[in-house]
Amino acid sequence: MKIQSIIRLRNIANFLKKSGKFYLARTPLFAINEKKAFIPLWTHEELEKAREDSRTISRFKGLGELNPSQLKVCLIDKDTRNLIPVTYSENIENLIKLFSDVGEKRKLLSNGEDYNE
Repeated sequence: MKIQSIIRLRNIANFLKKSGKFYLARTPLFAINEKKAFIPLWTHEELEKAREDSRTISRFKGLGELNPSQLKVCLIDKDTRNLIPVTYSENIENLIKLFSDVGEKRKLLSNGEDYNE
C-alpha cells in the first residue's frame, strides 16, 4: 500500500472520529416494480412477503441498473432511503489489512467480523 494511501486513510479516519456523521447509502438487491410503483425491499422478510403476495420483483446488481426516480427513492428521500453509519476504529492495522488483502475482505463479508475491536 502506498504511503499516500495510508495518509489519506488516516485523514479520513480522523474526520470520521471527529464528526460521527458519515454514512453509506445502501441500495436494494430487490424491489417491487409495478405500475410506476417502485418499493425497495431491504430485508429478506420483505422479499419473502412480496413473493408470497405474487408481486413483480426486480433484481438489481448495482447503482447502474437504477433509473433516476429509483435512485431518488433509494438514496435521497429521507423516508425511504437506508443509511448505514460508518464508525471509526482505533485499530488501524486491521483497517489497513482490510483495504490491502483480498482474503481479509472475504473474511469480513462472509463472517461479518467486526474490525472495531
